[in-house]
Amino acid sequence: MSDQGSNPKQKLLKGQINTNFGSVSASSQSDSKAKYPEMSNKVDFYVTYIRPPIAEFFGQLIFTYLHCSTAHTVMTVPSVMGNPLLPAINDGLSVAILVILIGHISGAHVNFAVTTAVFIGGGLKVVMVPVYLVAQLLGSLAGAALSYVANGAASGEFALGKDVSIGQGVLMETMLTALLTIAVLLAAVELSTPNAAFAIGFSILIDILASFGVTGGCMNPSLSFGPAVVSGMWTNYWIYWVAPLLGALISATIFRLFLGGNARLLFRQTVNDPPGGLRKGLESSSDRP
Repeated sequence: MSDQGSNPKQKLLKGQINTNFGSVSASSQSDSKAKYPEMSNKVDFYVTYIRPPIAEFFGQLIFTYLHCSTAHTVMTVPSVMGNPLLPAINDGLSVAILVILIGHISGAHVNFAVTTAVFIGGGLKVVMVPVYLVAQLLGSLAGAALSYVANGAASGEFALGKDVSIGQGVLMETMLTALLTIAVLLAAVELSTPNAAFAIGFSILIDILASFGVTGGCMNPSLSFGPAVVSGMWTNYWIYWVAPLLGALISATIFRLFLGGNARLLFRQTVNDPPGGLRKGLESSSDRP
């Protein structure tokens, strides 16, 4: 992100922290960089390339732990057994809270489908994509393992519902992930609205409610990894990678072709007087990469 740190209103899902975030003025930062260039370069490298994947690791760990523990509750507590509302609320709120807490550091993707969509949408450097993937997979594995220790059983793995075909599962996960990732791209990457966390969280919530009996409502290759390793359940596991990544590709393509601000469109247009509220969106995104 070439505009990283240039705007105090940093977007939540840029993939890196805003270096102006905090109480230090821009002029003070410039003076410090002039006096201590080597230290400044080290800090910039840490902030840009080291801190974000660390945040992704811990964010994914927390999310996966909560997901698996909630799944264990739904499987073992009679009063909520099989109820999709509990995992829907847990996963949706967990991601919303993580966006608020670490969104300014890494974007709080905690989902490789989101990372893929943000990269295609122009919000993440290509070098960070594999770094995020490794951090997310390790975090997912750690979270699932800790949940196993805490609950005494493996839980949280995804599987197709009874009589659900592979085609139905792929379609469901593709559609749901497309909805989630377009919410991320529009609310967080493009508009950077303070309500992005809730838009993303509620997208996850309604997606899980819509698909709980079909696929379990995954939409997240990273999340599916840890529980699959711990439980040893790999039946149709590929669906939870192929379909979410396909959904991310579809939504990011739509974003770059039609819905993104003019600076993010693949085929930019010269617009003198766009109708309605488009002018504000185009002007606000004119300085973005």
